[in-house]
Amino acid sequence: MILDEAHKAYGSPDLARNKTFVEAVNRLNPRFVLELSATPKLGISNILVNISGLALKEEEMIKLPIQLRNFPNSDWKYTLAQTKVERDKLEEVANRFQQAEDRHIRPIAVIRVDRTGKNQRDGVKVHAEDAREELIDALGVPAEQVKVKSSEQDELAGIDLMSPFCPVRYIITKDALKEGWDCPFAYLLALLDNTTAATAMTQLIGRVMRQPYARATNRSELDSCYIFCYNQKVKTAGTNVKKGLEAEGLTGLGDFVEGAGVERVQRTIERKQEYRDIDIFLPRVLHKQGRSWRELNYERDILSAIDWQQLGVIAPVNLGEEAQLQEIRATIHLQDEAVIDKKLQESAAHNLEVAFFVRRLGDVLPNPWHAARIVKSTLAAYREKGVDEETLYTHRLYLSEYLKRRLHARVDKLAETVFKEKLEAQKIQFNLQADGALNHQLERMLVVSLTPEARPMTHAHGDPLQLNLFEQVFEAEFNNLETDFALYIDEQSAIQWWHRIAARQGYFLQGWRRDRVYPDFIACLQRSGTGPQRLCIFETNGQHLEGNSDTTYKQRLIETLETAYRNATPHGMMNITAPNNKTMSFRMLFEDSWRETVNETITSTQILYKT
Repeated sequence: MILDEAHKAYGSPDLARNKTFVEAVNRLNPRFVLELSATPKLGISNILVNISGLALKEEEMIKLPIQLRNFPNSDWKYTLAQTKVERDKLEEVANRFQQAEDRHIRPIAVIRVDRTGKNQRDGVKVHAEDAREELIDALGVPAEQVKVKSSEQDELAGIDLMSPFCPVRYIITKDALKEGWDCPFAYLLALLDNTTAATAMTQLIGRVMRQPYARATNRSELDSCYIFCYNQKVKTAGTNVKKGLEAEGLTGLGDFVEGAGVERVQRTIERKQEYRDIDIFLPRVLHKQGRSWRELNYERDILSAIDWQQLGVIAPVNLGEEAQLQEIRATIHLQDEAVIDKKLQESAAHNLEVAFFVRRLGDVLPNPWHAARIVKSTLAAYREKGVDEETLYTHRLYLSEYLKRRLHARVDKLAETVFKEKLEAQKIQFNLQADGALNHQLERMLVVSLTPEARPMTHAHGDPLQLNLFEQVFEAEFNNLETDFALYIDEQSAIQWWHRIAARQGYFLQGWRRDRVYPDFIACLQRSGTGPQRLCIFETNGQHLEGNSDTTYKQRLIETLETAYRNATPHGMMNITAPNNKTMSFRMLFEDSWRETVNETITSTQILYKT
């Protein structure tokens, strides 16, 4: 038996009701009861798996940081006006993002009011119709962009908010979106019910945190969510947001609340005294340019070197039941759209345009001429198999996604071939260079922004860390796996020092894909006698990621780069630790086996010392 949000049934103050519910479940004699809840009832639920907010952040499932903005000495109308200004800015960013990445995002503002009932409008408390009129009449928002969601009035019924044709930009509510409602395009929460803002934050904060497509955009504006309130005390507003996160089951995210309304302190952290004068360099992936080198550029050095003529027709797939189901999912929003959309469909009926596919392949095939060539040859292959125009047109969305998936895999393989061929020909190099400007130099000092209550990391019994490179390490900057890893290596006698490399510190590995790989940790092993000093770079991943495309790519890239590093010629390299400078290891760590991998890495490096 699977119970979703079961805490609602047995988590009430009425103990007799709770007991009755449990007895009712037991009478069904289930072999196993699985509960899904962000807020399980402690003492009743047996918690088997707990997914923290930090884990969701690592998987790019939620938008962070939370930008909290409080408007002192103002009213609800000013707060609503500022909400519109911010939402419009976000839509401009989203439109530019769609042109570049072909991913549709339409930012939505969720507006929380005091009242929504038909007979509750009194001119004192903010009513849903007050907010609607302010948006339409005073702020010039088109009426079709504003919808009310309440127990009496559900204007969202039958609307697909994810559709690129959907006009909705503002949703006005009180309690109807408190639980269960979910739309990843919701970006802003405007609290116009100032008298109950604390409750509103607790109930609604999770509604604006889900990341569209569970994938970061690398645009700071679109990777954040926003909470607007007015006349709140700074500390109170921040505390209420944190309570809201905990109430939504989003534990560990309190330190990601930023902006006006939350006090944050800039802290400067230096290396420990014994390491302050040491230069620590890390290699970058470089591309040859004439007689010199520069950082590898994916578009310039990899994509431009692909022989696109190798990409031809994509073998036809059976347009049967699976394709029809996929097509229904892709086009269901068209059933109840406005008349203008129906006219648009009618005018384009059975007109299967090559440009339709080319636009959708833009992020895979940057050259539209090659995309058009492949699309034409692929459609011709379907026609040769007897597939008629009406069937092709009906399944056009499914076909475009299928083409994109297949071509992405082929382009990825060609790009990997280009990368490795250039590596073999020494047009790409991965090693420390004599020209120090080409290497990444680890910072001697870090500036971090933390809340005043941010806690330094300690061992289980409160003992301070011993081997960290910098003087202090704070819990807020680590997820669960990273915390476990850091505490483990901090107790290893073979480690001289370790450091977590945050993405903002700028060190990354560039390979044959556009996305960069940002390693998590660097550790320096103890020197053995006169042997070289060895550095180990670690990338941590949750076990559920093992085997997926991105993780497999990271593994292959790390293995390729380590081999290149060990086999590189010493000519022109920095000779700072050993004659051949073969003093660095790279490892991918997984949640269920990282201890074994770390121990194996330490052991193998100690053997290398002796040889």
